[in-house]
Amino acid sequence: MTKPYDVIVVGVGILGLAHAWHAARMGYKVLMLDTTASAQGASVRNFGFVTVTGQRPGEDLPMAVRSAAIWKEVSEVVGISIEQTGAWFVAHSAASEAVLKAYLRESSMTGCCLLAPEDWQQQPVGPFLGEIQAILHSPHELRINPREGIPKLLQWLCEHAGVHFEPSAHVQTVGDGWVQTPGACYQADHVFLCLGDRLQALLPEVWRAFELRRCMLQMLRLEPIGVRLDHPMLTDLSLIRYPGFATLQETQALRAELTETYPRHLEEGVHLIVVQDADGSLVVGDSHAYGDDVVPFRREEVDQLILDAFKDLMPGCRPVVSERWLGTYASSAGPSWFIEPVWPGVHAVQVTSGAGMSLAFGLAEKNVQACLGKLGKTPKNWGN
Repeated sequence: MTKPYDVIVVGVGILGLAHAWHAARMGYKVLMLDTTASAQGASVRNFGFVTVTGQRPGEDLPMAVRSAAIWKEVSEVVGISIEQTGAWFVAHSAASEAVLKAYLRESSMTGCCLLAPEDWQQQPVGPFLGEIQAILHSPHELRINPREGIPKLLQWLCEHAGVHFEPSAHVQTVGDGWVQTPGACYQADHVFLCLGDRLQALLPEVWRAFELRRCMLQMLRLEPIGVRLDHPMLTDLSLIRYPGFATLQETQALRAELTETYPRHLEEGVHLIVVQDADGSLVVGDSHAYGDDVVPFRREEVDQLILDAFKDLMPGCRPVVSERWLGTYASSAGPSWFIEPVWPGVHAVQVTSGAGMSLAFGLAEKNVQACLGKLGKTPKNWGN
């Protein structure tokens, strides 16, 4: 019997959508399955920030570069707005400025530069900023609104790329070329399991093998402040979290300094990212609590730590919180992602660093080409 689909993708988060995008573009019949009618997890609870600068040297950095390039194409084809481009990494001390300068010396990235004081003081956001030691400008980042962009991508794939989507499909078991739900058994030559932290329930042996754990985060939305931010902004606290910065020798002095000035922020895994939506509201965060038994309740103290960091960046602004939420994702102290064959033709695919928006399209392209590209199909030019 002929199988109705070539590819089954389980999960309609960004990683699953990226796999469906690449497979459908190569002309394969794709079925997507999920328990809900749209993404509900980390893919819509994040900043929508496609971060390139500061990614881990090695495979992650070029993968992020490639993902950003694909995002540009996706945004044009699907009609997803890119809300902001580039990024500002803001240094408040000599120690953090030293990290930025070391990054410029040692990184393979081109196009990044330190701004002169007049460059940021004359920007519309300038009057809102506090005392700044230095700002590194990166031109490589993109930012979309994930709550709008992720559902729009799913809809476009179904309406224009021939992808079939079955919501309310809870995958119970998988095997060699098949996926079982309570209502049906679906068959395909290739199955990609893009389950996020739900992987623990379906394939606990894979979860254990890669020593995965859940990371819970807190984020906030602030009411518009009356100024347009051309770039997402990050601060000293982010420099010790992003591997491209954190692995530099100069980061040791910055970490010691932050341990003195922001001890509770470090204990709660708080660093500051500020992005802006089209309506002027700001999304700020976030925090990091690790473990499979993390308590699923928002803590006011952590929200306040995030707001304190925001006030240090923009003391000229009085933040008014309009929304608060939690997010969770699968995390690992090891590699940032993995592709694990669990049956012939069945792969569990996972981003384990919280960088799904930044790595998904590049990772999916790598995986789809490895599994399907050898069949020689020419990708469709959806840009025309």
